Amino acid sequence: MIASRPAAVRHKPRALCEERAEPGGARGPGQRVRIEQLERRFARLGLRLRAPGIDDVPAIEAFLATRFSSPALEMVTAYDLYRFVRFGHPLLLEDGAGRIVASLLECTYGDAESTSYCVSLAVAEELAGRRLGADLVTHSALAASLRGCGAQRAVLAPHNHASLVTFINLCGHSVEAVYPRLAGFGAARLAIARPLDGDPLVDERIDRERLRGFVEGGEAGVDYALIPAHEPQRLCQLYESTPFQVVAFLAPERHAEDAWFVAVPPPPEES
Repeated sequence: MIASRPAAVRHKPRALCEERAEPGGARGPGQRVRIEQLERRFARLGLRLRAPGIDDVPAIEAFLATRFSSPALEMVTAYDLYRFVRFGHPLLLEDGAGRIVASLLECTYGDAESTSYCVSLAVAEELAGRRLGADLVTHSALAASLRGCGAQRAVLAPHNHASLVTFINLCGHSVEAVYPRLAGFGAARLAIARPLDGDPLVDERIDRERLRGFVEGGEAGVDYALIPAHEPQRLCQLYESTPFQVVAFLAPERHAEDAWFVAVPPPPEES
């Protein structure tokens, strides 16, 4: 069973997103400026961004083995790594000693939206909390937009709070489909997507204070729906019975708090 969504990737409500620090832009000079900004940030941290080659596959395998456990690690085979490195647009971050400290695998597909599909985002434990994962995903989104891609996509586990914050809140993805039991994964999975026809650095990034204000001032069931992150079946039911779509993730700020998916209805013109 799949609770699906229309093919078109929906933009998030501006009321939930960060204000622009400067005018944004579609594909072109604005995107390149933002790529350069990210690369300068990496450099300030003493890191070098580069695209890997075939000879890097063993080092990538070794790095991923430090960040993922089985069976997640086994889902990316040697064949997959060859395909991503040879035909995709993967990214590596290396420290001054040439050691891989972060990676993102990507491949572009020939569907109607020229989807840029990402897997195996990984950051070394000692660099956690610096938003390097979000910066890699954003860099990849900017580059994909310049190549003419219309959407960036990935698949996440509903219990992976760190990845949900990175992709949904910081990088602008929404949940376009919910799989209660995705074949090969053995558990619930979320198909996420973000449009690349705006400014991938700012347009869809969630502002946490705006989000809280939106929830506190809105009407549950009308303006929004809150679904506990530990109940994926309720999320499936929401997608099966309503046009609501998850656009934000409220991670717990304290250990005792629950985590929530925040879903909103489509804009009036799509209703």
